[in-house]
Amino acid sequence: MIALNKMVWFSGLHLLMAWTIYVVFGWSGLKHQMVYAVVGAWYLEMINYIEHYGLLRVKDSQGISESISRYHSWNAISSPILFRI
Repeated sequence: MIALNKMVWFSGLHLLMAWTIYVVFGWSGLKHQMVYAVVGAWYLEMINYIEHYGLLRVKDSQGISESISRYHSWNAISSPILFRI
């Protein structure tokens, strides 16, 4: 038997879930799931960007951004909207 990478298994699992959603709910269910997944991934990436890289960093004359410090990023403990993301 061929040993497959974990990413191959996880990709196959996602394809199987998408196929199951299509079989059970049809095209409208699959479309809803894809929109839901894209919005969720975008939301998490925006949170990651804001928490780790910040939005305001001064560039020097050569166009290089200043080093990241505590003024450029933060980690919130929790909130009702972003429950432990």
